[in-house]
Amino acid sequence: MTEQLKPYKVYIEEEILSGKSQQDLFNDVVTKYDIKIHEAAETIRKTPTLDKRNKCKKLNIVLIISMLLSMILGLMYTLNDVNENYAALFPGVGGILLLYGIINYKYPAHLLASILLTAVSAMLIVFLVLQFEIRVLLELLFTLSATVLAYLVNSKLSSDYVYHREKVQNDPTLRVNAVTFTK
Repeated sequence: MTEQLKPYKVYIEEEILSGKSQQDLFNDVVTKYDIKIHEAAETIRKTPTLDKRNKCKKLNIVLIISMLLSMILGLMYTLNDVNENYAALFPGVGGILLLYGIINYKYPAHLLASILLTAVSAMLIVFLVLQFEIRVLLELLFTLSATVLAYLVNSKLSSDYVYHREKVQNDPTLRVNAVTFTK
């Protein structure tokens, strides 16, 4: 009876969390799975290593707290001012899904959070310019801090790799060591 292979993305996530190096994991994945070299390399590149997760842990916790405070403030202000034009910009299903992704270090979560928080910050600035309110200023401060942290954590999590084109051109069957990961 043949052993059923896990989907390669699940396998990569499990191996990264067990502490396996990106290079060893790449060599393992391209020999076990019939996928393209770049597909394996991109998936590994986008999955943060255990070391990077540990280095960004404190920043990620502050990011989560800032996002939660921003979401709570936006929700409170919306519930208190139902008749006004102020809208809760960030709470909601999208914010909760982003928090889940950020907590679990899922790939596009930090990037999407930084983009979304930038847009929310811009809208809060417009609200603040149109009518100054201390509560909007407070939410803006939490949103801006979360935005900066999301950009910072996102930049530190992913890796880069170098594709060795000449090696592959000389030996088209070469899959192991066709890519080298950089820090």
